[in-house]
Amino acid sequence: MNGWSRRPSEPPVEAGREPPRFDEPLSWSVPVARVGGTVVRAHALLLGTIVVILVRSAWHVGDDAFPLGPRLAAILLAAMVGVVLLHEVATMLVLRRLGGDLPEMVLQPLGGLDDGVPPPGWRRAAIAAMVGPLTAATVAILAAVAVAIGTRGSGTVSAWSLPGLHSPAIAGSLWLESTRLLGSVATVVAGANLLPAPPFRGRLLLESLLRPHLGPTRARRATFRAGIGTAIVVGVVGVVSGWLPVFLVGALCGLALLREHRRDAEVLEAFAIDGAFSIADLRTDAALEQDEADAAADLERRRRDEVAATLAAENAALDRVLEKIAEHGIEALDRQERRILDRATRRRRAADDRDPTGG
Repeated sequence: MNGWSRRPSEPPVEAGREPPRFDEPLSWSVPVARVGGTVVRAHALLLGTIVVILVRSAWHVGDDAFPLGPRLAAILLAAMVGVVLLHEVATMLVLRRLGGDLPEMVLQPLGGLDDGVPPPGWRRAAIAAMVGPLTAATVAILAAVAVAIGTRGSGTVSAWSLPGLHSPAIAGSLWLESTRLLGSVATVVAGANLLPAPPFRGRLLLESLLRPHLGPTRARRATFRAGIGTAIVVGVVGVVSGWLPVFLVGALCGLALLREHRRDAEVLEAFAIDGAFSIADLRTDAALEQDEADAAADLERRRRDEVAATLAAENAALDRVLEKIAEHGIEALDRQERRILDRATRRRRAADDRDPTGG
């Protein structure tokens, strides 16, 4: 139904990716790198944000000037790209660990646009949705601690205000100012990604938590309605406050909701029988549950294979150590070989404790 309904066994989509479409603004992105088999793409929103900030920072004069000069603007952009990339890399690593995948990272100023392949089970999906915001929040906390230590507490009250005045102790130190900007960006990224609207991971978290109570399809629809409400509230706040970035976040949510609605309509049409969408819901839920069951079984098989391969490698290393002891004595073992022997001894004792009869 969206990116989270692709199977982990499917190949990355880069080779067959459709070109950007005018009616799909969220498809406007260009590849910039590859991380661990994942294609990293920069969305037009990210590229446009970089250009606008750099251009505005060049005119650092007058009452309406950008609040940061060129040097601090460059630091702000580096912090933004770094936090967003860290947010997505952490999500990718946890997704793969839990049995999902992230074939593409489509970076926008506040996170990613591609949800990836979900791990099986709503608990794993919820963990995968939370890891990005938690990573960004950790960066913000570390930055706050560093600023508090560097200013001895005098600059922590107003440290995260991006424009405006802040502690002279921060303004007089480049590394404290850079740390302040890093913390500000990380705080915004962490908070934005808890919004229950696409493209933010808060929507995936809410959907995962609702699935045990409502089922996959009804949970998705409830989350979609929550996303519409969130987009409207954020957009109105942006208009009333006159803060363009907030309004653009609402617009981004609206575009993502429109894309999601189109994809869901195609799926429901494919499953429906003579417009009987209640039957379509049942068929969709059954297909998703079977897909998750297959993915969970595949994950368990892969984990058993990994354990067996690790055990075989350890046994082979132990055989070599025992041969060396037989030929040269235990005193001939180096530090690594002694660790192998100690690990094997502990493993044998643990096995004996589990089965004291020796059977």
